[in-house]
Amino acid sequence: MINYFVFGGRRSLDYGLQLNKVDTLSAPAREVEVKNIPGRSGELLIDKERFGPQVVTYEAFFKCARGERAAYARRIKSWLLGTPGYRELADTYDRQYYRLARYSGALDIEAVGRRFGKLNLTFSCQPFRLRQDGRALRELPLDSTVYNPEDWPSKPYFKLYGDGDIRLVVGERVWQFSGVSGYIEVDSDIMETHKDLLPQNSKKTGDGYPELTPGWNLVKATGATKIEMIPRWCTL
Repeated sequence: MINYFVFGGRRSLDYGLQLNKVDTLSAPAREVEVKNIPGRSGELLIDKERFGPQVVTYEAFFKCARGERAAYARRIKSWLLGTPGYRELADTYDRQYYRLARYSGALDIEAVGRRFGKLNLTFSCQPFRLRQDGRALRELPLDSTVYNPEDWPSKPYFKLYGDGDIRLVVGERVWQFSGVSGYIEVDSDIMETHKDLLPQNSKKTGDGYPELTPGWNLVKATGATKIEMIPRWCTL
């Protein structure tokens, strides 16, 4: 089997790159502040309730015609370095998940003979891997239960349709949305309430944003005519 990765919607095979190996099972560090208190034995740990970035490195190689190694290198550099910011990263080692990543390493290509190039490709990734089956928009009954198959809470997106006031229950938490016209969008990942590009945070009452905890979750919308959701299942 030929292993490859996909970054920003493009396969490494499109650039002649195949993979030798990758470390996909490591996990990011939990960010904890350590303090030493005078007169107190041991350490005081302050959990910052977040994880640092995860580094993923692929060992890759390519084969090219004689004299074309420099041209291959230019194409690879343009692909990986040409667009700033985070893009989707997936590979054939773990087809069930993808990451949000940016290319963060140098691009040093080692010549192997006359027709091969070898290189290590390093990406800085958001700490959580996202399930491929958790990215699709789905319609829910107005009173339903949703099962989170992972061991970590997810930060879903909801689209609530209706006019007037809508009450959303997720798990044991409740939010109110007043004066809805047509629909309103609730995005827990970016912690924003909006309608297309128009902010709607002033219409929301309730602390924080919904999370889908591991296992079964109640999802109920009163005053809505339809509810849609992207669950965004995730794991480390």
